[in-house]
Amino acid sequence: MVNPVGIPQPPALSLPPQPPAEEQPPPPDEPEPKRQRADDASLVLAEQFLTQYPGPASMSVSVPNLDEGNLRGQVLEIHVQSLSDTVGSLKEQIAGEL
Repeated sequence: MVNPVGIPQPPALSLPPQPPAEEQPPPPDEPEPKRQRADDASLVLAEQFLTQYPGPASMSVSVPNLDEGNLRGQVLEIHVQSLSDTVGSLKEQIAGEL
């Protein structure tokens, strides 16, 4: 091939064909894909659960062991008036115990 100035050009190089794409496993720092639920029929509706378990309840909350604040790895016993209490009210109770 000759360019417009008249200097010969080397022949164009062709790339070898790419190998077929293979399924690559996920990198080791990524979590495994979530598994699909096997049986949703065993789940209980929230209203039905609250009917079965009305009234006050106690729950144990494990606190991490960190150098900041009052986080010493303790287990807090939290009492709620109903299992329908909000997460916000539960957080307030936990903060009050720390």
